[in-house]
Amino acid sequence: MRTVWIEALTDGGYTAVGCRDGAEAAELIGDLFPDLIVLDLRMRGASGWHLLRVIGANPNWHRIPVLIVSGYLAEEPDLDPAAHAGANIVGRMAKPLGGPELLAKVEELIGPPARPGA
Repeated sequence: MRTVWIEALTDGGYTAVGCRDGAEAAELIGDLFPDLIVLDLRMRGASGWHLLRVIGANPNWHRIPVLIVSGYLAEEPDLDPAAHAGANIVGRMAKPLGGPELLAKVEELIGPPARPGA
């Protein structure tokens, strides 16, 4: 799914970077400071829950909006605020999720992509 989502966002004019797990994402956040994080809670290795804790522990990252995408939303505890204190969760979407649906939600959350030279 990650590849489909990256392709949809890139085709839609956004710059998108995928990560294998929460640990890799945490490393990239500091370098890229993204406009939005699209986060699956259940990944191999360091989970999305881990990344939410890392984001919450870094005050510089509190303003980065996080869109949760998971096939297990019904099974997740109501994203217990104590587990992600400081993370700016702005939405939740259930998988399976196609590229066009993700693209529409991203545009709703952060606006259209910036045009080169604008």
